[in-house]
Order: sequence, then structure tokens, then C-alpha cells
Amino acid sequence: IKNSDPDNISLFEGKAYFPKDAAYKAYLKTTKPTQEVGVSKSVCNYLKVVNNQNKRKFKSLEVTGVVSCACTHVYVLSTVDLQVGEQFRNTDAALFEALKQRMYNRSTSDLDIMLSYDCNCSYHVNLANHFENATFDGVRDCLARMRYMIPDLHVNGHNDDCIYQYGSAYMECNGHNHMEGIEQLWIGLNMLAAQTRQMNNGFRQDTLINHHGDHNWKKTIGQIPRLVIELTEAKGLYYVKDAEFEALSMRCREQYPDAYKEWMETDRHMTYTVGKKKEVQSPYRFRKYQSGGEAVADTCETPSNDEHLEGVLMPETLESRSRPIAWIYEGILLENDQRKLTHRIHQEKKQPSKAEKEAIVTEREKLGQNISKWYKEATIGTIAEVFNQIYADTEPLPEKCRLLLPSALPAPIRSKLGIENLIRVEYDLREGAAYDAIAEIRRRSSTVAFMDEMRQRNDKGVQRLTRSLRELEDARATLELCIRHYNTHRQALLGLRGPDQLPFPYPDMTLSDTYRKRRTLKRALGDSRRLDGAIFGNMKKGQTLAQPEPSAVRAPIRVEFPGTQITRKKASQDTKKTKTDAVEDESSKTKNELQPGWVWNALRRPGMTDEEVEAFEIEGERVGFFRAEAERDRWLEQWEIKIAEFLRCIMSFDKYAETWAQLATKPKNRDRPGYEAYAREKVHMYSSFAKRARLEFINLGYEKALDRKEGERVQDFLMAQRALYEEEKKHHSDQGADRLTNLEE
Repeated sequence: IKNSDPDNISLFEGKAYFPKDAAYKAYLKTTKPTQEVGVSKSVCNYLKVVNNQNKRKFKSLEVTGVVSCACTHVYVLSTVDLQVGEQFRNTDAALFEALKQRMYNRSTSDLDIMLSYDCNCSYHVNLANHFENATFDGVRDCLARMRYMIPDLHVNGHNDDCIYQYGSAYMECNGHNHMEGIEQLWIGLNMLAAQTRQMNNGFRQDTLINHHGDHNWKKTIGQIPRLVIELTEAKGLYYVKDAEFEALSMRCREQYPDAYKEWMETDRHMTYTVGKKKEVQSPYRFRKYQSGGEAVADTCETPSNDEHLEGVLMPETLESRSRPIAWIYEGILLENDQRKLTHRIHQEKKQPSKAEKEAIVTEREKLGQNISKWYKEATIGTIAEVFNQIYADTEPLPEKCRLLLPSALPAPIRSKLGIENLIRVEYDLREGAAYDAIAEIRRRSSTVAFMDEMRQRNDKGVQRLTRSLRELEDARATLELCIRHYNTHRQALLGLRGPDQLPFPYPDMTLSDTYRKRRTLKRALGDSRRLDGAIFGNMKKGQTLAQPEPSAVRAPIRVEFPGTQITRKKASQDTKKTKTDAVEDESSKTKNELQPGWVWNALRRPGMTDEEVEAFEIEGERVGFFRAEAERDRWLEQWEIKIAEFLRCIMSFDKYAETWAQLATKPKNRDRPGYEAYAREKVHMYSSFAKRARLEFINLGYEKALDRKEGERVQDFLMAQRALYEEEKKHHSDQGADRLTNLEE
């Protein structure tokens, strides 16, 4: 067939993915282009770009591309040709071809139709008017139960209002469905473009139809393993998100009881507009106007970790205390200096500088002198002798020289030297240093988060972006240094711990533990799979960051949560204590008691009152609460949707096998053995698919879903299962609370 043959038409004649060519061209003649209808203009920057592209491209071309409609599994349902870019009338035709396959003349249904489109914020406004055309008879009733969303990646190119009206994360009964899957289709189509570009209309359509059929068949044979993966993932992430939300909910209920009560009564579907600009508001959006505008981070330099040590561990009376305490303390500070110098050397290698190299040499000499002086003043003569031997043999670099504090010595040597008093001193000092390091990490992480937010919001242009990125990387590197300080102190505590001492209650820390989702900005891609770091209260009910050893004997602990000074002060006013209670509480305190602290530094504008700061903090917690709840609900819905899809997959394969069996036994096929053999081959294939799907479903533990009572709907079964999940969760929660109570007793 020559591609220049004008008489060549599609062999499918509208019975595949493309509509009949003559009918489609007649529809286009009776429908005005989108620009003439007056709905193409939009306030969204994303749509402005699309409209400008349509004006500049595709001149003198009969067909400029295609628009396709697919289901959530990216099975292609329909495709139509484009003439002058992507116009709404072309999209209407593709939507009609997809709807009429399953919804034609079906006026009632218990299923909603979720329509995802890149520019739904403008498209759906006049969709009912478009469907008044006689062409859309038979599917017009579908609009009454249609909901509209914008794919997660594309919605970030729209105005912020769109994400709260059309974002998938905040739509009930949608599951975790980002709707970007259809973009996979264009990978293959783009490779075909070089071939179809020179074809005539009929041959081009047949080529695309064959491609769509191959694409859909590969989706079919891979559907079972894909459903197994998605169902397992949805279940696991639901449990993770549920635990995260329960911890957040418990913390908010403790810190902000009045606000929490209001949040629980808030309508999750409420959206409204405020101000002259008619900005859309919803429970998931940060209300900037509440505290008189956006608050900004305090740009003052936070004290370094060493300054905190000097303020907490080195009071004015320290000089008058025994020399061993001062010697241990100075050794801890020297360790910090070693890590700082190592960090500085590493940074200089990334960004070479002659001035920085000279500064490093000077600092190295100073550190070496301080270490030598520290060893000479050692309270244990043996340690000073060991140091002299080390320097006489190797002369290591100051930043790599090992400081022989008690924590650096093996337990047998410590026992032989008889330095139990020094061990206890270092343990106490290390414990204080570890808590100070945590406080510093909280402050540094808040600074990094604020710098990242301001960079994305305000910095434009290569020069400013490059400079701000370098500053952000430096801030992150400083945060990592603080984390190394903490991990070193923690490791030393583990080595120094005696049999009568409680374990340090915090685990090893990584940079991921300092991550926190941004409350003041719109939801970012990937948030549904991320958790806030452990230092921000992401803990299970009744737990610290790490569970103590079962054999440990603990003093009674009142679990409190991170909060501001204001909220903690208000919470303490609710409980009245007698003098006797106060004395008992004071006597029961131990050094190992977990002290509550606010984990997220206030983003304060100069001149803001404490009440405004508190309102800003509560607003951030409110947004985080609703977003965490939405993420949990979407993963629960996703879990249940995948159960329903698995059942539908099994039913579909059974129905295919039954249909082919009927075709094989038709009287007219008895005299055509080839037809009968082909039909029976299909029966065997679909029966094996159904058997495999049923076996995988049972192995996942959903046998009861297959053994439903006659007449029981899938949604009724899922609601009953949801009640069982809640009961099981409550049972495990009660068991955990009982274990914690017994441990405290």
C-alpha cells in the first residue's frame, strides 16, 4: 500500500479506537473552535502556555496530532485527530467515544466517573454546554456523576487554587491515583511519529490502532503481578500512614486541645474564597492572612553546638570544681573541634580556595597545640605517657588524633586503671552534650527548611539560584556536622553505660530524620510516601524515639510532646497539684527523664507578639493534621480499590473464558474446526489467567472476598472489612498501652 494513496481508508471503519472519519469531520464542521467559544482563556499560567503554543504551531497541517482517552490502568479507550493544536472540541469527541463503550444509554449507575485532564479547571466549566450537541446523545447523563481532577504533576504548573479544588490528594474515594499514567502512552507514540508523519489518514489510523491493541494486550497479561504489587504496597503504606497520623493526632490533642476539637468538627470538603482576589481556602491550605501575613524565619545566627556546651556544661562555677571534670569537658570540646576541622577540609575540597586552605593550616596548628596541652594536663599519668609514645612514633594529624577519654578506652583497660569516677563524669557530660546537639539539630533543620522554601518561592534567574543553592548546601552540611556530633556523643554513652544506668532513649540519627513536610506551601510531589523525621514527634503512641530494653527498670514518666513555651504553659494550667504532689514529682525526677522540647523553630517576623507566633504555629499544625489525615484516607481507599480491582480482574477473565466457550460450541463452528480450535485455545488461556489471579488473591489473604454471600455487594464487604481493621487496630493499641503501663510500673 502506498502512503500517498488518497483512496486508502481505515479498515476498522470506526469499530476500534478512532471514530468514523466522515462522522468526525462532520462533527468538527458543526462545532466552533475553542477560541471562538470563548473558553480558552484562563488565569492559570499552565493554560496560557498551551494557548500560546496553539497560535504558533501547526500551520498548513491537516492533522497536528492525536488526543487519547484511557482508564486509570492506561488501557487506551479512544483516540481522535487534532487539527490546530489541542482544542476542547477534540477532547469532547475522545471523551464521547470512551463513554459510549460502557455508559451508552445508562441513565443510572452507582459508580462515579473521575475525569482527569491537564486543564480541567477550564475544561469542565462549559462541558455541559458542549454535550448539548446532538452528537453526545446517550452519554449526556454521565455528567451528573462525573468528578474532575488534574494530574498531580500538571497541577503544580497551575495556580495554587487548582491543587485544592482538583488535586487528587484531597478527593474522597479516589485512592492514591496521580493520573499521570497516560503519559506512558506517548513514549511509544513518539517513536511511531517518524513513520506515521508521511502516511495518509487511513493507513496512519490503522498503524496507531495496531499499536494501541498491542499496548493494551501487554497491559492485560501483566495485570496480575501489577495488582499484587499495588495491593501489597497500598496495604503497607496505609499502616505506615495510619501510625503517623495517630501519633500526630495524639500530640495535637495533648498540645492544642481546643484547636483539636475544632479540627475534628471541620468539614473536610469545605472550599471557599476570601479577599478581593477570591483565593480558594480549604482545610489543607495554609491561611496566610491569619497572623497578619507570612511569618519569616529569624535570621539571627543560632549559637553553635560548642556555645551551647559552654553555656550549659561550663557554668561560672566550673573553674572552682575538681580538675578531672574540667579535663573531661575540654576533651569533649576538642573532639567537636576535630569534627569541625574535618568538615571544613571536606568542604574546601568541594570548593577549593587558597584563603580557606591557609585558614585550615592555621586552625590545624592551633588544634594540635590544644590537644598536646590537653594530654599534658591529663589527670591520669598513664594517658599522658601513651600520648607521648603515639606522637613520637607517628605524629598523626590533629583532626585524626584519638583522644583517650574514658569512652575511647576498652572496658578491661578502664577497669584496670580504676577510673570509675571519670567514667561517671564523662557519662553525665556526654548526656548533656547529646541533648544540646539535638536542640541544635532542631534549630539547624528549621533553618534549612526555611532557606529551601524561600529559594523556591523567591529566587529567579541562574545567578540567584546558584548562589542560594550554594548557601543551602552549606547549611545542610552544617546540619550534617551537628548530626555527627550527636551520633558521636550517643555512641560514647552506649560504651560508658554501667549496669545500673538506663539506656540513652534516642536512636542513631540520619539526615532523613530531620525532614519535615512544608506546611506553608502547597503539597509537593512524593509527599504521600514521605514521613516527617523522627525528631519531629513521628512516634507511635506511648513511645519515645526508641523503646527501652525490656529488662530496664524505669522511673514513672509522664509522656509529653514537643510544643512552644506558650502551649506547654497553657497545658500545665489544666492540672492542679497540691504541695505534696509537687514534692513527690520533684523527688521522682531523674537525669534520664525525657524532657519535652519544641522541635520546630518559630518562623517569626520582627515585632510579632507571642500570640501571633502561637497562632502561626497552630495553623501549621492544623494544615499538617489535615494533610496527614488525607494521606491516610487515600491509602486506605487505594487498598480497598485494589481489592475491588482484583475481584473485577478475576470476574473479567472468567467472563472471557465463558464467552469463548460459547463461541466454540456454536453449531455453525462445528463444521469449521479451525474456528473451534482457536476459541478453545482462548478458553484455556483466559481460564489459566483466572486461576492464577484467584490463587494470587488467596495467597494475599483475601479468600473471604471470593466467598462473599450471594447478593452481597463488594462495597458492603469492604465496609465490613474496614470495621474489622479498626477493631484489630484498637486491639493492638490497647496491648501496646498495657505493655507501656506495665513497663512504667
